[in-house]
Amino acid sequence: MRSNPEVRGATEEAFAWPALTAFLVSVADSVVLSFDDVERIMRQDLPASARKHRPFWSNGEGNAYARHWLRAGFKTSTRGAAPGRIRFQRTGPSLATGTEPPGTGPTNKVGHRVGPAVTGSANIVLLGCVKKKRASPSPAADLYVLALWTKRRRYADVRGVPWYILSAQHGLVDPDELLEPYDRSMKDLSPAQRAQWARAVATELTSKPGDLHGAIIEIHAGMDYQRPLRPLLADLGATVVYPLEGLTQGEQLQWYNQPTHR
Repeated sequence: MRSNPEVRGATEEAFAWPALTAFLVSVADSVVLSFDDVERIMRQDLPASARKHRPFWSNGEGNAYARHWLRAGFKTSTRGAAPGRIRFQRTGPSLATGTEPPGTGPTNKVGHRVGPAVTGSANIVLLGCVKKKRASPSPAADLYVLALWTKRRRYADVRGVPWYILSAQHGLVDPDELLEPYDRSMKDLSPAQRAQWARAVATELTSKPGDLHGAIIEIHAGMDYQRPLRPLLADLGATVVYPLEGLTQGEQLQWYNQPTHR
């Protein structure tokens, strides 16, 4: 979104920082955003210094920009975040307007929550599949049996938004869809096959909730799933967030165990 040159001497009010505050208010614990993600949320370009100088994202009282994430109850960190990305970590309650509690939306025929219940947080949650599966055909939500999958699914079930599964074999899968056990993983795919897989997933996703422009999509999956999807979803106008980026599997399990994620 680097279309408008930075205006020298412009105040921080010239940028739509309150939109970032509103986004963070409904984030339960932490989120990693790229600079492009932040710009899409604010619908404004960041100052050039935000991309070049780490102190721009400091939490000190002398940083006029910091009040916008501090007011939402967050501090910034570069821990576990790749270059060009920033982690927002909740450190306390928000001082801004709250949102409806998660997990209060309606459920579909097998109890998966599908209604909009969290204003301003993720509109869609995508979960990566895992290696260990049941030996017999099962609904996709029940096919995977690792502890990490159980926690991912529980997290998605209570978000109150549509969620889907990212399968290396089948692409985008509804939780209710009946699947045979399979062994294919993203590591089995060539770069060309991964690109084809990502295009199919993005196309299928647009046919479910519709236009993705302005949507916020949470991905709970490894980089093999994230990397080919990220640019395609961004091109469709979605903001893609990765709450667990940079965390080990053990740290991910701990993250899901927090009360706000159950």
